[in-house]
Amino acid sequence: MERLENTEGFFYGYGIFETLKIINKEIFNSKNHYIRLKKSAEELDIKFTLTYEKFLEICLNEIDKYNENLYVLKFILIKNGDNSQYFFNKREYKYNEEIYIKGFNLRISSIKKNETSKIVYYKTLNYLENILELKNSKNLGFDECIFLNTKGYVTEGATSNIFIVKNKIIYTPKISDGILQGTMRTLIIKKCMEKNIKIIEKSLSLEEVLNGDEVFLSNSLMGILKVNSIENKKFTSKFIGNLKKIINL
Repeated sequence: MERLENTEGFFYGYGIFETLKIINKEIFNSKNHYIRLKKSAEELDIKFTLTYEKFLEICLNEIDKYNENLYVLKFILIKNGDNSQYFFNKREYKYNEEIYIKGFNLRISSIKKNETSKIVYYKTLNYLENILELKNSKNLGFDECIFLNTKGYVTEGATSNIFIVKNKIIYTPKISDGILQGTMRTLIIKKCMEKNIKIIEKSLSLEEVLNGDEVFLSNSLMGILKVNSIENKKFTSKFIGNLKKIINL
């Protein structure tokens, strides 16, 4: 295996990853993670030939090394010429009951997401802009930020997808506005459709989001997390609490 520092993954951040929530030695929502990983590799010309079964086997072999019941495992796939290399990284799971009770306070980032860029649609190793904005948000006393695209539509958070509730209908930005198709976002949409909860993907202006009755975020680790405020605008969370029970997330 070639040394990591000699690969395109190291030189250019040419790689993709999936952040896996491990619960009692099982991967939560594993099929959606695999589907996104495979599609991303194909679109970005990174060799990935693992079947779903082989991917699970490799991940479970890594999981067997640890005795903890709840943690985060990152699967990293980098380009290496016509080949690829994969790695794992383990870290602590940090979402606790206090965070869910408190909810998140958001700020609006001044950085615009480029909906014409290919990499905004994939979970690549080019995450520096998001990480810097998340760090800046926390330094300013917020928990997360939200980005608009070049047309002024709301896209996503630094590490999350965003949803609004208006008159008991859920809205979320459409993929083509420049968002990562989160695995939890995919699962939420599927479960809402199964339970006949109306959910609509559409371009959302900042005004529409701020005029929502409720707002919540999702990612593969947090599941569903209520938003208390976007800067000076406060939100309630009655519908969200019921939603989590109904779709069992």
